[in-house]
Amino acid sequence: MADKIKRTLIGIVGSIALALGFSGIVLPLVPTTPLVLLAVFCFSHVSPNMAVRLRSSRLFGTYLDNWYNKTGVTRSYKIRVLIFLWLGIGSSMYVVNYLWLTTILGFIGVCVSIHILRIKTRNVAKTSAGKLCCDNQQSGDTYNPMQSAH
Repeated sequence: MADKIKRTLIGIVGSIALALGFSGIVLPLVPTTPLVLLAVFCFSHVSPNMAVRLRSSRLFGTYLDNWYNKTGVTRSYKIRVLIFLWLGIGSSMYVVNYLWLTTILGFIGVCVSIHILRIKTRNVAKTSAGKLCCDNQQSGDTYNPMQSAH
């Protein structure tokens, strides 16, 4: 009985973390990465199939793959993230209009920007067939969605 309650609570925490992580895609101050990683961790303990589905999803799969394999992200991805970050923070600063709060928002924006810029940048090149590939990714570095989610 206690194990069932524990599994249920872990599943609820995973679901809440996933929902908040999803909202972090559009809300600049909600940390997407730690919340989605927490969701995968929770689901790997209560529903390994859900963890595998999350890690192979179209929305978070590549993001999680880059995190787990430490392969980095593309320059264009960093630019998009920084643009959305500063659009969100800038609009929040404009709406709030309190000096102390705009200072905190600016500080958070600078810290998150530094973090994003420090993430390894993965180079992207075109193959002879015209497909995009990552030139610093070695075979064996890619995530196989059929692997265990642990």
